[in-house]
Amino acid sequence: MDPFEASLRELMGKDSESVEVEDRRLHQVLRKANRQSGFADLLEMLGHAIEALLIGVTHASSTMKKQSSAPQDTNKE
Repeated sequence: MDPFEASLRELMGKDSESVEVEDRRLHQVLRKANRQSGFADLLEMLGHAIEALLIGVTHASSTMKKQSSAPQDTNKE
């Protein structure tokens, strides 16, 4: 049993409910918490991907501006 699960068991208290009911309730709470943290991680990863994409677009546009403003050789011999 990990410390988080132990602290949840303490918060739930020692009711007259059976251990099976407590375990089921604890499993539901942990599953919901895991789902929520997984969704938060997914959003964080999506945010990093968008940030990397914007950095790439910014870098590419600045490189294209430099190339387009470079003098072109119109002297053909």
